[in-house]
Amino acid sequence: SCFMPGSLALAVHSFPAEDVEPWWLPTAEAIAETCYAMYSQSPSGLAPEASSFESGHMTPSRVSYQLRPETLESLFYLYRVTGNATYQDWSWEIFRTINKQTRTKFGFANVKDVRHGHVELDDNEATYMGAETLKYALLAQLPSSALSLKDFVLNTEGHPLPLRRSR
Repeated sequence: SCFMPGSLALAVHSFPAEDVEPWWLPTAEAIAETCYAMYSQSPSGLAPEASSFESGHMTPSRVSYQLRPETLESLFYLYRVTGNATYQDWSWEIFRTINKQTRTKFGFANVKDVRHGHVELDDNEATYMGAETLKYALLAQLPSSALSLKDFVLNTEGHPLPLRRSR
């Protein structure tokens, strides 16, 4: 799933160097590239809820888009951990597409089918859209001093908590 690159990148950042497995960061980057491709290869620019890889290529298996934060979260962590601006660029591209395709008068809405350039909206927006999806899109664009990973950890709902230093 597209949360995994962020988990691996955060582990690379947080664990003592001698405990970090050499496959963690390259694996995180490879999975993140696939998660980004789910957006970039879609006619709407939005990722399907699920994809199948059975035929040797990526095919949408659940075609809705539900404003989920996992890819943006992973791109945020990868950008902060590696400094590679590609992850920042991908995050910006995804955010711009979300804003273009899902924005409504009073917020954002899920998409019924991402396989079309012009999408039909479903009148629903989960609370994680503001709490996580938009927050990670913004954080990926800010300097690393804004909510530094040295000083804060983000919980599973994207809320920053200050790190306590051991004495």
